[in-house]
Amino acid sequence: MNKDYTKLYEISATEQKDGEPAVITDGVLLRDDNTDSVLARIGLQTGGEKRVGKVIVSVQALNGAGKEVGAREEITWSCPEEDGSATSRGELEIMLPWTAHSFQAEIREILFSDGSIWSPKGPETVPESKISGITQEAETTEPLNKEENTEAEPLKNETSEEEPDTSNETPIQEEKTGKTAENEIPPLEGDSKEKNEAVPDSVEENNTEEEPDVEEEEADEEESRRSGSLVGRILVFAIPSILIVSGLLAILFMLKITPDRNYKRAASLYEAGRYEESAAAFDAMNGYKDSDAMAAEARNAKAYVDAVQLLNDGKYSEAIEALNKLGSYRGSADRAAEIEENLLSAAYADAEALLAQSEYYEAAIAFYRIADYRDAKDRCFSIWGELTQREKISAGIQSLALRRNGTVLAAGEYADGECDVADWADIVAVSAGSSAAAGLKADGSVVAAGDNSEGQCDVESWQDIVSVCCGYWNTVGLKADGTVVLAGHPCDVSEWTEITQVSTSIFHTVGLKKDHSVVAAHAVDYTGQSHDYGQCDVETWGNIVKVAAGMNFTVALCSNGTVVAAGDNTYGQCDVGEWTDIVAIDASGWHTIGLKSDGTVVAAGLNENGECDVEEWTDIIAVSTGTAHTLGLKADGTVVAVGNNRDGRCDVESWMIG
Repeated sequence: MNKDYTKLYEISATEQKDGEPAVITDGVLLRDDNTDSVLARIGLQTGGEKRVGKVIVSVQALNGAGKEVGAREEITWSCPEEDGSATSRGELEIMLPWTAHSFQAEIREILFSDGSIWSPKGPETVPESKISGITQEAETTEPLNKEENTEAEPLKNETSEEEPDTSNETPIQEEKTGKTAENEIPPLEGDSKEKNEAVPDSVEENNTEEEPDVEEEEADEEESRRSGSLVGRILVFAIPSILIVSGLLAILFMLKITPDRNYKRAASLYEAGRYEESAAAFDAMNGYKDSDAMAAEARNAKAYVDAVQLLNDGKYSEAIEALNKLGSYRGSADRAAEIEENLLSAAYADAEALLAQSEYYEAAIAFYRIADYRDAKDRCFSIWGELTQREKISAGIQSLALRRNGTVLAAGEYADGECDVADWADIVAVSAGSSAAAGLKADGSVVAAGDNSEGQCDVESWQDIVSVCCGYWNTVGLKADGTVVLAGHPCDVSEWTEITQVSTSIFHTVGLKKDHSVVAAHAVDYTGQSHDYGQCDVETWGNIVKVAAGMNFTVALCSNGTVVAAGDNTYGQCDVGEWTDIVAIDASGWHTIGLKSDGTVVAAGLNENGECDVEEWTDIIAVSTGTAHTLGLKADGTVVAVGNNRDGRCDVESWMIG
């Protein structure tokens, strides 16, 4: 089948039976994908003792409801003259109305080469040439019968001459005698005046002229009265009859003629492409003929045209949705699937091109938009893993560390369950807060443990998360589309877009944007109060590559390795202006930590529990600050800790996370 055609219907193959000179072997209904025209293709096979000259096939188109569409068509197939055999094959093609969904085909008549005719409804008929011969024979024998009749007539005449003719005897006798015989019937009154009374012609003429013809006038008047009476009687019966006939004609007009006209009008609207009007017109016919099916057909046609227009306008998602709703109508669902595949393939290629150009954020977003196509979601998360520098260690009120197998280690003993992470699996990043812990899973979902008094652990419904941060009374998640979600204490981050990293603390949340600027939002405490220490005064910052939120201050790492800070500086936690060659930062509680490119660490802020005693650390590749302690990940996979070791939060010397 040509790739520009869609198969709508197929007739099952049949075999030729004994006595049948020809049979329809197969048939298929095709729709031209370019013009929407409908074509029926029918296969024929002849066979038998006599050679077939022509085969007449009758074809009837049917709509989706199985009812007839349009007039029955006939098409003739002629056996090639060079084919001298009785058995041959052929193929017919006929255009049908484009509303056809199936068709019926049958052989109406077969003409043999010798002039005889075969029909499936009766026996083979005699050729016309033979019939002509019989007719001529009959014409030849007819004169003989006429001659025989002519010869018989004289015999009849001879017999009649023998009988005496007495029909004129009485009149002759009357003329001779002038009297009537006693045994004869008396003449009529009129006859007696003419024959017995000798009235002169002159006298009769005089009587006619002198006396008026009163009797004739009276007869005329009587005739007029009778005619008038007859007309009256006729009218008495005719008028009701006329009214009855008129009523019947009106009813016939309403029941037959008007619906037919309305049907034709609705069909004309359909053929003109005015589908909405056509559907309304068919609906108004209340089931007349196949009007219900045609109304549905018109609505489908309108929806199909609208879907194609959406496609032409570049509104692919809407077009695909519209085509899918149409299902099998004109192959709409298949067309939608083809369009979707082409669009997804093109989008996947565009995402790869962005990645090749080192446009990592744009590439991650592009892969996310087609997350269900091929391995796009995996590639999206892989890129986000590089962008967000997912934490392998995290310090809060406890200590957490991510192992290579996706499980999590925890140190510290707290009644709220913030260390209950033994059952976590498939984790790709961890975050420790002041009262809870959060873990990012490989599928983009989030798990949490610990105090949920403020709803900070209500994260089970989150999906497509690429980074997570657990603070004091809330948890924030960065989605793959660059937006942010939050659980816990209110903090207005709902309008944020194009975010690449987030950090949260007790009084605020900060976000790093794709253009390396920073946004910040105030949070409220458990009393509903907002505390402003200037920690959100970040609108002028630029060229930032990482942000961190402390208790009531904010620090940020610049692309040149320097650090900036804003907010409360009571304990010197913002005294970072002299830092250089910094590659990573973190802040929590009242202190700030900076990792230098040589693997050493610097610190600023409150050192009440030794949390800033990091000057001797070397070979460090990652750092994290807690409420009163600091963690460092060494290049060999071991972990070091300084600060408050209440409840064993610094007991990490045995950890090996690789």
